[in-house]
Amino acid sequence: MTKRNFLSFLIAAIVGVFMLAMPSTASAQPAPGKIVGIVVDADGSPVAEAHVVLTHGDRVVARAMTDADGKYVFERVRPGRYLLQAGKREVGRGRERAAVRPGETVRVRIMLKK
Repeated sequence: MTKRNFLSFLIAAIVGVFMLAMPSTASAQPAPGKIVGIVVDADGSPVAEAHVVLTHGDRVVARAMTDADGKYVFERVRPGRYLLQAGKREVGRGRERAAVRPGETVRVRIMLKK
């Protein structure tokens, strides 16, 4: 092996070791969180079929509808600060803020008011 070939091999081996030591971009992403909650009316009773919108800044991230027990779920939510808005005709509207941390589940209760 010539001196030039040996140097090329050595450089390639060093670069390869550094590439293996660096985390991949998939593992560098923070683990998503989850938002679960309930929508209630002014009396505290669950509201079925209420529309819930999850926004981050000016961008709508996801939409959901509450189930028969007034519950909703947003899965795989990136860490950050969010605004949740809910509403149902004849019941009212409500909003709450939530901060999602990596891998955590945040519980948010939204009360609708006319």
